[in-house]
Amino acid sequence: MEKEISKREKLLLLLKTATNPFSSDEKITDVLNIFKNSSNFDGLNHLILLDDYFKDDSIFFLTEDEAILEAKKAVSENNKIGYYYLYLLYLDKDKKYALDCLLKIIDSSFPRADLAYANHLYNGDIIKKDEKLAFKYYQNAAKYNFKEGYYGMMLILEKNHHYEEANQVYNEAKKKGIELPGVVI
Repeated sequence: MEKEISKREKLLLLLKTATNPFSSDEKITDVLNIFKNSSNFDGLNHLILLDDYFKDDSIFFLTEDEAILEAKKAVSENNKIGYYYLYLLYLDKDKKYALDCLLKIIDSSFPRADLAYANHLYNGDIIKKDEKLAFKYYQNAAKYNFKEGYYGMMLILEKNHHYEEANQVYNEAKKKGIELPGVVI
């Protein structure tokens, strides 16, 4: 008797089928329909479609309205990462709703959301500027080796003349193989 494969493995097999250059349009459409209509994958299938939507070389060619629907499906299947995609999809349309979505996902071990929040705090564009809190969220992103997290930390430290600490951040990133612009000495 064959071992049953996990949900994640099933999703990866479906994605591999869709990305195979020899797959027919019908096969890709079949995979798309499975991703759109299944609720057996804890929302991961919807996130795959959303990730694809934001790529330049999209496979599935969702419309913006379809992407919004997929993000809402992910959220309804208790996958909070759907809120991050709702944030992205609404950022240019409804900044208040976008920020509300972002606030639901920060501090959830999803560094892209922490990084986005840090950028808004640093720039003061859709929320009140708060460099101290921005630094915290840049740190969260840096914990996951996001280059931009380290860069944001360095920017704030150097702006406030904490050059030695900025140098420490630079060296920490460098040890992890993350190349950053030099520090002010």
